[in-house]
Amino acid sequence: MSGQSISRHIPTAVKQEVRKRCGFGCVICGLPVFQYDHMEEFSVVKRHEAENITCLCGVHHDDKTYNRLPLSVVRAKNADPVNIKSGSTTPHMWYFGDDVCRISLGNSSATTDFTRWDGFFNAIEDGKETLLGFRKIDNVILLTMILRDKALRPLVKIVDNELVLDTGLKDVRIEGPRLVVKLQDGDQETILLKQADGMRVEKGVFYGRLSTLTINASSMVFNPGSNFMSGITAHNCRNMINLSYAS
Repeated sequence: MSGQSISRHIPTAVKQEVRKRCGFGCVICGLPVFQYDHMEEFSVVKRHEAENITCLCGVHHDDKTYNRLPLSVVRAKNADPVNIKSGSTTPHMWYFGDDVCRISLGNSSATTDFTRWDGFFNAIEDGKETLLGFRKIDNVILLTMILRDKALRPLVKIVDNELVLDTGLKDVRIEGPRLVVKLQDGDQETILLKQADGMRVEKGVFYGRLSTLTINASSMVFNPGSNFMSGITAHNCRNMINLSYAS
């Protein structure tokens, strides 16, 4: 309608289409923390079309805005995103500063005081493989987190604080301190909240070789068997849950 104002807010479905096409990261450097950019400026086109929108990290977005990065280069990279070629995003570092680390799984939690030892604390394991845990090496707190699909393919990996996302994910987005992951069709979202002293799994699913752990606000459910845990609190433990034995 003539004279009608068009919102600058990009529709959710358009954002999802764009970030999937761009490999969940900046099309130039692959960083998974990015901004949505109208290649031809929104002030000119006044519409949100997925084919005119790309993903750029803060540095490359500023470079484009201030004419340090030509539009022709952005269009070329948009047509051939670096993450699509490699199959995964560029590593992105996370940092933890407290020696007392907490991992919360729904309404259950465990803490470990690393001032007492240089060691490890695993909240979720599958056999001998760590799926969610911390360790301390040379006075540095390091997180490991692996999210696998039903075929046990690792699609989200944080190893020694380096986050890498597989472009085969159904969807993933970083919203402030939250990492929101949709592994594949049919999977519920996994929502992880990074905190100064650790990680909170608000909801989600961890697939093991023998069992599956589903986390929600009020409980943790293990299948097969529909066994559940709720309101568990642990302190200074080495291990919390092992999916090879949980069912």
